[in-house]
Amino acid sequence: MRDKTRYSELEGPNLSDHNGRKDIDDIFLRMNPTELSSLLAETAAAITEILVEAEQRFSENPDEFVVKEYGMLWRVTNCYLLLFKNSQCEKRDNLEKLWANYFSECSIRDAVEELLLVEGKWDEFLLTVDKFMDKNTCSENKNPANEKEISSLSLTGINDNTVSTVKQITNNNKYSLFVFLRHFA
Repeated sequence: MRDKTRYSELEGPNLSDHNGRKDIDDIFLRMNPTELSSLLAETAAAITEILVEAEQRFSENPDEFVVKEYGMLWRVTNCYLLLFKNSQCEKRDNLEKLWANYFSECSIRDAVEELLLVEGKWDEFLLTVDKFMDKNTCSENKNPANEKEISSLSLTGINDNTVSTVKQITNNNKYSLFVFLRHFA
């Protein structure tokens, strides 16, 4: 497994040429198939670990997961952040071009397949949670979340995995706007 401290030290290269186009060929020279397959496999493994934990917590107590633990899903964005940073790609298209360049390598095909498989499982899990939330929030027997429940909701920071409550983040302001991303890839 890669040295995690190295992740924070890496700075991606400037991939813009004088015309502002991304030069993917520059990346090909810097990353060999072994490094890329390891990076893809590590990303898939890290996402799988988060997914397994989330699925277990959801299966144990879906209501509690939705109210208190849903924020743990944000850790996946950190996995993608590291993938893009370490592959020196700024967007998914560049990453796909990079692995396509080495697709004749069995290790690359296997790593890409594993990543795509875990992304599919991730989407299925999110759909399951969405269906549960739709069913339970539309139910007439269910009371809407009150201010105290919302303010105690835990959110996990993607950069440092620190856990904060909504109340801490908003400094107890009555009105705040949050943008939640559903898909991370």
